Amino acid sequence: MEKKLIDKMVDRFLCWKLPMDFAPDCGISFDSHNGQCVPVGTNLLTATQAQQMFEHVTTEMWIKTTDQMPPENEFVLLFNANWRGVGKLDRENFDAEFDNECEQWQDETTDYIVPVPTHWMPLPAPPVAE
Repeated sequence: MEKKLIDKMVDRFLCWKLPMDFAPDCGISFDSHNGQCVPVGTNLLTATQAQQMFEHVTTEMWIKTTDQMPPENEFVLLFNANWRGVGKLDRENFDAEFDNECEQWQDETTDYIVPVPTHWMPLPAPPVAE
């Protein structure tokens, strides 16, 4: 995962409001498992609270094209009012004097994306081989 994306997720995590029932260290208990005491639960968040925190961190990760354009010729997730998919910004073959603005946005098959994307986000990293 790119550092920029991780930084954005950390910023969103730090903005997350703690739930009213937040009670560190009181959600943990110990059960016996194979003769050993094993912690059950978490000492910070309940499962529901953890889910809410991750939903908060990972939502609204879309970047407005008016705020920042994606890297040129790099496939990213793109969104417009009619379409969501993988595409890229290709200004290399774009001539502003003759071409329509949408001709710089292409999907994976090099078809033009119309209307132009309003938002984008980086693709996730590929899975790591085990």
